Amino acid sequence: DKTQFDAKDLFLVINSKVLNLQKFKDSQLQDSLLKENDIVYIITNKTDLPTGNLPVYITFGSEFLISLTLKDSDDVNKLKETIAKSFSIPVANQQISYNGKLANNHLLNTFTPQGNFLIFSMELVGNIDVTFTHNGNSSTQTFDSFSTIADIKKKFFQSSGIPMDKSLQFEGIICDDNDALFSFYRIRPTFMLADDPDNTAI
Repeated sequence: DKTQFDAKDLFLVINSKVLNLQKFKDSQLQDSLLKENDIVYIITNKTDLPTGNLPVYITFGSEFLISLTLKDSDDVNKLKETIAKSFSIPVANQQISYNGKLANNHLLNTFTPQGNFLIFSMELVGNIDVTFTHNGNSSTQTFDSFSTIADIKKKFFQSSGIPMDKSLQFEGIICDDNDALFSFYRIRPTFMLADDPDNTAI
């Protein structure tokens, strides 16, 4: 009611799924209910694109929605290359999925569109450069994306003489030791000691 758009041209997206295109069974209904920290994106149906052009959206965690326009004859590798060029996320660090399944190098026109667009999800894989900042000094080490906060603490804390019971923070949020690196959705994340008085959020 608060926009100039027609309701039929608006799509609500969460976790790479279009809510108002889904037909849920009773057993699936509970999973579709919004939770406190869920972020819902609103996508409009683009009808003014030249023939052969395809709107493509990529969810990247719960905070980011990447919007691109590609040719429907492009493939998933072209999609990855476009993401790398536009958002500085290397192709080697991208794992693209469609409807919960890995999207191998198929042509985009072989995927079933949602509305007149495609929605993919992306996770980080491979090696990620992690920076630890403490007392005004920074150190960077390379970790696998499946490494945990505990792994990061072990490598940085031992060389700095910091007790392992200290916590890390990321962008002002205290990290759990079991959190995996890929879940932070940053290609070059920076962590700090949670109780470091010199901390400033990055």
